[in-house]
Amino acid sequence: MERDRVEFVGESTEAHQERMLRALRRISERHPGDERVLVVTHGGSMRRVQTAAIGMAMPVVENCGRWLCACESGSFRTLDRASVEDYTRKYKPRLAIPVCGL
Repeated sequence: MERDRVEFVGESTEAHQERMLRALRRISERHPGDERVLVVTHGGSMRRVQTAAIGMAMPVVENCGRWLCACESGSFRTLDRASVEDYTRKYKPRLAIPVCGL
């Protein structure tokens, strides 16, 4: 049985990423210095931020998973090198990132 095809009318990946980064930058501006903020989101949004911070998204975000990052002067960087190292060991991506360079 063939299913009817439905046209995708949702938000593009690029628009989703920009919306997430804009929101996180606003949150960061409201909490300057060393103040820590917890942001809870779903895996797709987390992956958009990972792409901004490390140049790629880890394809597997487990339920109730966590990933740490910092927003400094509007730029994002990972604080969670261990999760990146675990990912590269477990999934051996074709595009490996140099963990020492994070």
